[in-house]
Amino acid sequence: MTFVDVIDFVARCLEGAGVAVIVIGALVATVLAILRLGRREPAYDQFREELGRSILIGLEFLVA
Repeated sequence: MTFVDVIDFVARCLEGAGVAVIVIGALVATVLAILRLGRREPAYDQFREELGRSILIGLEFLVA
């Protein structure tokens, strides 16, 4: 295994982690928003914050 192969593998792992963080974060934010709506609580602002947070963390992995 060459150095280029190792770097390529690490890059693919970081990209996969970034996508996973975004997808899982979006799912968690959606489930929490649905639960809040069921309890008649305001959900939109919290949903935006949680979704934005997961997108930012996922993008950090993608930039790395």
